[in-house]
Amino acid sequence: MQTFFTNAIKLAALSLTILFMNFSCQDHEVPQLLPVLETIPVTQSRKSPPPYLTFYINHYRVNIKEKGNVPVAEYGVLYSTYHPSELENNASYVIKQPTVLNSPPHVITQEFEIGERLMSNDGDNFPLRTYVYQRAYAKLTDGRVVYGDVILTQSGRSIPLM
Repeated sequence: MQTFFTNAIKLAALSLTILFMNFSCQDHEVPQLLPVLETIPVTQSRKSPPPYLTFYINHYRVNIKEKGNVPVAEYGVLYSTYHPSELENNASYVIKQPTVLNSPPHVITQEFEIGERLMSNDGDNFPLRTYVYQRAYAKLTDGRVVYGDVILTQSGRSIPLM
């Protein structure tokens, strides 16, 4: 009878050990780390010297501070521009928080890596003559969108948000 109880205790201990090992081997979810973006003011350079003042190249820049671990499908800069009188009169159509739903994107095609990224295109000179609300963005492959801070510039210089 004593042998029976000894074997039963050994079998119970072995069963509990296997049970606990089974639970300890479960996969654990890795926490999702989202990218961290910094919006850098748009700048311009002249494509050709005066008197051809309308030929400009706009430089849209994003500083990727942290890549995160969620894949990025697209990233760049969103912006909206306004004449000073539109802001001074609080026009209802002014977009002060650019998003992918209300502002056209300027997609940066460089690889999504830590550091400053740049997208340049030919344009007119309005970004430096008007108020420009700008915001970095990244569309993630799971459909979410991560935004950088909104900045306001006038003539290429950052100014306090209005």
